[in-house]
Amino acid sequence: MKRVGVCALVCGCVVAAGCVSWQDIADTGLMGAGWVSSRGEQQLALEQEQERLAAQQAESDRLAAEQAAADAEESKLREQYADGPSTPEHGRRGFLWKPKSDNDGLPVVILPPRFTNKTRLVTVNGVALRRSSVANGYREHFRMKRHYAGPVTVQAEASDGPGGKVYRWTWIVQDPASRNDSNITPRMDAL
Repeated sequence: MKRVGVCALVCGCVVAAGCVSWQDIADTGLMGAGWVSSRGEQQLALEQEQERLAAQQAESDRLAAEQAAADAEESKLREQYADGPSTPEHGRRGFLWKPKSDNDGLPVVILPPRFTNKTRLVTVNGVALRRSSVANGYREHFRMKRHYAGPVTVQAEASDGPGGKVYRWTWIVQDPASRNDSNITPRMDAL
């Protein structure tokens, strides 16, 4: 049996362009499933692979552009809110109580962007919450382990900037079974 030299593996098919003749490949008995049997099929396989690679590159370029835009937006927001929260209005615009998160179906508190990376503690009825992410317009998300009934008290301790004063922000959510989106003005106390 003759030794078959392989130049490329394309789409799962061996292409022996110029390494050996097509007759040599046929003589090995390996023609058939997965093998390109003619130069026309070889050319078609190469064109299909080039199209697939071009589509893959275009998708990669699109995703890279989206990520660059998201990174630029986050950088802009980080700079815009660098000074942290220092007025009750800063605590109202962007606060969200969501009774069922898209992630796990449990309640989530989303703080305004001015609080991002400035919070040291967030509680609901005195129970500390776990910070899970920063998303949705550069906003920290804090997740709960259970649902709540009746009014709940959400408190966050946050500084008004690097080395700045620390304030306790308190939001009272009257109906925790409903979404409360920026309609609660918090009480703000210096610590």
